[in-house]
Amino acid sequence: MPNQSQLVGQLLQSLARGQRGKRPSKWMWLLVIGVVAYVLMAPWIAARTGWNLPTLADPPARSERPVDRTPPQVSADLAKLLTKVGRDEFVSPAGLHYSRGSQHGHRLRHLEAHTRDEPHRVGSHGVYNTTDIAKVIQLIDEAYRQARRGERTRKEYEEGREVYLVNLGRPIGYVGGESGARQGNPPAKKLRLVLEGDQVITAFPVR
Repeated sequence: MPNQSQLVGQLLQSLARGQRGKRPSKWMWLLVIGVVAYVLMAPWIAARTGWNLPTLADPPARSERPVDRTPPQVSADLAKLLTKVGRDEFVSPAGLHYSRGSQHGHRLRHLEAHTRDEPHRVGSHGVYNTTDIAKVIQLIDEAYRQARRGERTRKEYEEGREVYLVNLGRPIGYVGGESGARQGNPPAKKLRLVLEGDQVITAFPVR
C-alpha cells in the first residue's frame, strides 16, 4: 500500500493532470491543503494523545460487531491489584480509575494496545517493556505518585485534562511505530500520563 506522502504526491499529480490548461478552483486547492495538513499533523496528534488516527493509506476496516466495552480478561494478579467500584470501573492502589472509554472500548484495553508494537502505524507509538497489564498498572501508579511529589515531572493542561511527563530514570519501554522503527526503536524512560480528574485517559512510554 502507498504511504501518506506518496498519496499526497499522487493527489497533486492528479490535480495537475485534471487541471491542465485550466486554473484549479479555490475549492480544489483548499482540499489539497487540508489533506497535506492532516498528513503532517496526524502523527503529532497521535503521539501526544495516544489516539490511533486513521490514515489515508489504510482506510478503517468495517466493524462487523460492536466495540467490546468491557475490560480485558482480568488475571489473578490484576484482580488482586485493582478494586472494582462500579460497572466495568476499577481503581488502582494509587487511586487512579480505569473505566469505559477510548476507541478500544475500555481504558484497560487501551493500555493493552501499548504493550505491543504497531510497526506500520504512522508516527510514533509508545510501547511498554512488558505485556503484563498488572505490571503496567503498577508502573503508572509509580509514575503518578512521583508526579504528585513533583519529582522529575513536567505538568501541563490540554483541553482541561492534566498531562504529566514523568521521567522514571530507567527504560520502561521503547518508541515503536514507523517513526520509532526508523530511529531503531530507541528506549523510553518517560511516561506520558493523561488524566481527567482521577480517570486515566491514556498512559504510554515516551523518549
